[in-house]
Amino acid sequence: MLFEGKHSFNEQEFKISKGQNLSFMKHIHRSFEFYLQLGGTTEVVIDEKQYVLKAGQAVLIFPFQYHSYKTVENGEYVICFFSPNLVPDFYNEKNRRIPIDNLFEFIWTQSEDDNLFLRRSIAYNICGCFEKGREYIEKKFFSQDQVMSVLLYANENYKQKCLLRDAISRAGYDYAYLSKLFKKSIGITYNQYVNLLRIQEGKELLKSTNKTISQIAEECGFSSLRDFDRKFLDFTGTTPTVYRKQKRNLDFQ
Repeated sequence: MLFEGKHSFNEQEFKISKGQNLSFMKHIHRSFEFYLQLGGTTEVVIDEKQYVLKAGQAVLIFPFQYHSYKTVENGEYVICFFSPNLVPDFYNEKNRRIPIDNLFEFIWTQSEDDNLFLRRSIAYNICGCFEKGREYIEKKFFSQDQVMSVLLYANENYKQKCLLRDAISRAGYDYAYLSKLFKKSIGITYNQYVNLLRIQEGKELLKSTNKTISQIAEECGFSSLRDFDRKFLDFTGTTPTVYRKQKRNLDFQ
């Protein structure tokens, strides 16, 4: 199982691409993933449920749902990734509901645009078409979902005290085992993952608010301003102060 960080840490992610003959191993990430078959046939497996998509059929994969692709018959597809932050009225991360069925029909008429509001309208259009007559269940955790359980715990609690020993109570495994399993599955340690979430939140607040850096550090879950400065430098190569100035200078160019 592969964890895709590139589709997990960008709070404003929106990406559309077209291609042919998609085959990809089992993986998870935080963003929504919309996949539409334009021609040919593709087998899509989502949380162990199998779908065989033909032209005009699509699936909407929710955050942290396991999924994989396998080409059955050559053909084109459209794929769209978008952050749950773009559709807050549709998805609340504290509500772990997932659809009983991910399959629906969709007619693609959109193109990617850099305008934030148009990106959100495309994402909401996908969600709106998907929502018609949709039924949901609460996400249940099973033995194979240990790592996902910890990922969800981190996403829900990174702004406060967020320790691995508290997260493992969901998965029911000992600390050493789950710590190694998390690193093996995700590619980084649990603490690194939590800090990535905090840094991403900090970047958004630095760009979009006038809060002091001390206030932002506290709001993102860091124990001190010094810790925030050090971690921010480690992850981005610059300081929070310099990052804010750079982003604001770009806004006025």
